[in-house]
Amino acid sequence: MKQQKAIPPKADEGVMFIIEMENKTKAEHEAKRKQIKDGYTALIKKSYNFNLDLKQTELLKRQIQQAIDIYQYAKDNDDPLFVRDNLSLLNEAINHLTGAYGRVIERVNTLKENENKDALPPLPNDDRAEYFKLLFSNAFPAIEQRLYDAGYIDINRKWLNTAHELVGFLLAVSGENYFMSMKTKKHQKDFFKSRYQKNIDQAHEPDKQKPSKQRKDYFINLIKEVLN
Repeated sequence: MKQQKAIPPKADEGVMFIIEMENKTKAEHEAKRKQIKDGYTALIKKSYNFNLDLKQTELLKRQIQQAIDIYQYAKDNDDPLFVRDNLSLLNEAINHLTGAYGRVIERVNTLKENENKDALPPLPNDDRAEYFKLLFSNAFPAIEQRLYDAGYIDINRKWLNTAHELVGFLLAVSGENYFMSMKTKKHQKDFFKSRYQKNIDQAHEPDKQKPSKQRKDYFINLIKEVLN
């Protein structure tokens, strides 16, 4: 009697990966393939949208292990063609989740370092009023304080995370029309590049913005929490 292989655990938030390939019809087999592939895609999307707070750390670790278990199970039970066609997608999910987990750990360490620090000091010769509409300009110091508390910038406002995340913040600001109308995309980019001491030229190119767009909603919510 053939020994049944272990079924990987189901993923959080309803993403199901229970694989039972044996004794299935062709239609059921194809439906299960789609379910696995949709699961990979869901993991990739989730890895982009993580808020990176402390409560998410263990959840993210579990999802990385689930992604690895799913691939191993599919490799052992399904046909080689399916595994070959989906290997890059699964690897993308694992890589994105692992990268997000690394950012969680980095953020945890930064938050610990910032616990006893003073408030973010005002920026000498701050020129933000030349770029932002009045309401947003007045609220911007509080927004930057949130960025500092979360470990995105240091005491000198140097951006500590990736260029794509800074572009995500920029897209959140520009997309909500907080910049003055006469400021072009280049003006906006150069302002953020100078203020946060981070080269974002390449990440800001339209065909390179996909990771940044995935992070934009996080910054939109952060801004709205301050403004409301």
